[in-house]
Amino acid sequence: MRGLATTLWAHPKAKGTFTLSEGAEANLDTVYDPALFLREIWPRLRTAPLSEIAEAIGCSKASASDIRRGKRTPHVSTWRALAGLVRLT
Repeated sequence: MRGLATTLWAHPKAKGTFTLSEGAEANLDTVYDPALFLREIWPRLRTAPLSEIAEAIGCSKASASDIRRGKRTPHVSTWRALAGLVRLT
């Protein structure tokens, strides 16, 4: 059985277009290591303004709040932007 993502990409009547953003394409070499995110980036995000987090990775303020509070880990393709926001790069 095909996954939902595969179905959305392949279905000819899909209403939206599903492509990688420029940021995701630029970060394809980023390794998914949640421990790295939690150790290096997340502690510095806790003082970053929600609006700056949301703008850096293109999400809502609610999602930025969840990330900042540690309720969820953002997609690996956004880590470079978040590292830049907290001046790790």
